[in-house]
Amino acid sequence: MKRLLLFRRFLGVHRAILFVLFAQLFTLTMTATEVIVDGIKYDAIKKTKQATVIANSYSGDIVIPSTFTYDNVEYSVTTIGNSAFKSCKSLTSLTIPNTVTSIENAAFYGCTSLTSVEIGNSVTSIGTSAFSNCSGLTSITIPNSVTSIGESAFRGCTGLTSVTIPNSVTSIGFSAFYNCGSLASVEIGNSVTSISGSTFYGCKSLKSITLPTGVTSIGSSAFSGCSGLTSVICLAEQVPTIGTSVFQNAPIGSATLYVPKASLDTYKSTEPWNSFGTILPIDEPTYLLGDANGNGEVEIGDVTSVLTLMATPEATGYDNKAADANGNGEIEIGDVTAILNIMANGE
Repeated sequence: MKRLLLFRRFLGVHRAILFVLFAQLFTLTMTATEVIVDGIKYDAIKKTKQATVIANSYSGDIVIPSTFTYDNVEYSVTTIGNSAFKSCKSLTSLTIPNTVTSIENAAFYGCTSLTSVEIGNSVTSIGTSAFSNCSGLTSITIPNSVTSIGESAFRGCTGLTSVTIPNSVTSIGFSAFYNCGSLASVEIGNSVTSISGSTFYGCKSLKSITLPTGVTSIGSSAFSGCSGLTSVICLAEQVPTIGTSVFQNAPIGSATLYVPKASLDTYKSTEPWNSFGTILPIDEPTYLLGDANGNGEVEIGDVTSVLTLMATPEATGYDNKAADANGNGEIEIGDVTAILNIMANGE
């Protein structure tokens, strides 16, 4: 009996030793090795043959490869790591390959000279503060693979004028576009169900926004400080629940709210929706007077569009009702004068 107990103890000790050795071996095989290839620094894991771009001194135009070879091993680049390009103030453009699935937190934070980013179509998440304070960024296209945009992802991108949020996105984080003062054009995909607090806070150039059918809630101060807001189109038949100060310091008293016809009375009796100066059913055609080319603005291109319609009345691709800027029922030279007056007066 004593011998059996000793044998069992012997086996137990050796099993423990083997377990520790296997654990150490697994850790070693999964440990990332820092490598630099063509000026780009990576954490490379030999076991998985995957690599993450990590912090280094980057400048100019950077094209991240989908794969690279190091010490006779080919690695696939799958991640832009935390703070990988943070405060690289001389970085001007970046191309992210289709192998990358994640852009992690603060990846491009403070890249003030970054003007162009091409995001591969496999990225599923954009992390917290990923592009925060990229003041030189003027536009960005978020691919259809992205499902989440993190908190403050584009906060302080003061040069950003337009952004398209695809249907794949289901969540937009708190303050995602906070103080993007030049942001005038936003398209939100139909899969978004909630707009977090302060998402578009301080976007003073934002004139019009369309809220998709699936939106059920809007967080506090989401559109606070949007001093240029003239219209909101809310496609949701169920009136979204709304936080405090959502439209604070936004001129909704003189703005127009467009909602589904079936929900018109509900919006008219629900705060703060009922504070809009005009509330109209979305079923009625909406247009911006003078916006003959339908790009959402009244500008010199609309003059050209009116002249085209005068010469070729059957021309398609124009908003004829909006082109009748003087409202006399015809498209003629008086509409050009009316458009120029709208441009001059900013109305």
